[in-house]
Amino acid sequence: MQFHVTVPVAVLAILSLGILVLTAQLVRVHRRRRRELLERDLQELAVSRKLNRLESRLPGTLVELARGLGGQGRHGGLQAVLWGQDKSGSWYLCRRRVGSGWQQALLFENKFLTVRDLNIVPLRPSAARRWNPLRRFRKGDRVEALRLQLRWESPAERVDERSVRMVQALYLLMADARKVVEPFGLHLQVHDQRVAVHTRHPLDGDALRVFLDVALELRRQLSEVPRRSGALRLSPGQSGKVSPVEGTITRALKVVGHPNDVTGPTVPYGAMVTDAAVRNEMRRQGEANETRGPGTAGGTPQVVGKNGSKR
Repeated sequence: MQFHVTVPVAVLAILSLGILVLTAQLVRVHRRRRRELLERDLQELAVSRKLNRLESRLPGTLVELARGLGGQGRHGGLQAVLWGQDKSGSWYLCRRRVGSGWQQALLFENKFLTVRDLNIVPLRPSAARRWNPLRRFRKGDRVEALRLQLRWESPAERVDERSVRMVQALYLLMADARKVVEPFGLHLQVHDQRVAVHTRHPLDGDALRVFLDVALELRRQLSEVPRRSGALRLSPGQSGKVSPVEGTITRALKVVGHPNDVTGPTVPYGAMVTDAAVRNEMRRQGEANETRGPGTAGGTPQVVGKNGSKR
């Protein structure tokens, strides 16, 4: 009985091991074939477009550019790099690793851009809809339009009319280019003067060649953004027509203290007032509270109302 049980188990183990070995071999063959096709594509592009192939030793400026756009690891996560140059400067066609995935990207710099941490991401809502087996039989099912998601995080002191104009112009540029943005799923990433036009996944063959043309045209139009948006007429930090919230409010904050998200204001205060006499009274009380400590005047902190009376 033990012999009859052991033989099938051994056979299954051998079959499983054989399947694993065969699968691993197929994966290696597939990867080698992809590498060969990529090498052929890069060679054809380099010859037809008169580009330079950058091998294992990448320029330090390129590595810094890649790391400034989120690349990590050796060489900033770059592989298969082609270098081109025109009157606007250098650009690099490459595959880059960001996080756990690979992207096809065109990297370059624009010295007139002053926007930090900007990402414009194309979304396809139809791809995220719940699966419906009857959808194929429905007629007139409207295809949802492409959506662009704007992600922009910047230090508050760097947000001014100059940067806002540039962000608006870049967003409009991607919207106007939606007929080429949508098929490739093109993303736009800007960090200071560093720019990446990239896809979600790496490309090869004809798709790689078309992507290069599309990305270079976007680069050409993007170079006009600072001038056409009127941002170059403004110096960095210039507010333009926006009036900063300063003056009376800033002085009132100095009187009442800065609010604390956990415990509330450091000094009790009432409604915001602009009368000089009342502000002086608030200042006097603030100084007294700092001397005695909060809550020591009769056991109850006093608050100044709108008419200057104490409550």
